[in-house]
Amino acid sequence: EMGRWRFWTGADWARPADAAAVVCEGVTDEVSIHHDSRRWVMVHMEPNLGRRIMVRTAPELAGPWSDPRTIYECPEPAGADHLMVYAARAHPELSPGGSGPLIVTYAVNSTDFWHMLSHADLYRIRFLRVPASLLAGP
Repeated sequence: EMGRWRFWTGADWARPADAAAVVCEGVTDEVSIHHDSRRWVMVHMEPNLGRRIMVRTAPELAGPWSDPRTIYECPEPAGADHLMVYAARAHPELSPGGSGPLIVTYAVNSTDFWHMLSHADLYRIRFLRVPASLLAGP
């Protein structure tokens, strides 16, 4: 029921949507956010189809969020202008006991339909094990 939705104003929860405050800038439209027992963790791609997977942390869901830190640079677009990487997401549910490395996925695709069609292995999810040391921070 959208009529029951509330939006963070920077000080409180309220209606309507145009009262919403910006919580974090420079974030793509596909992110994952989870709590790791100490803080909130956001994983997202670098904006504008960038190659880097970024992490931010915050003490509260509404922030303040840290500056982005690179945890991985995707190799696929290097030397191939028609390749793009996107949709980075963390999967804490796949991490052993929640204390091991964080599993992160991202997707690769081509802007050239015929290239994608002739390379069936291209359009699939990639998996990463991100060491906890790379997630350290505020």
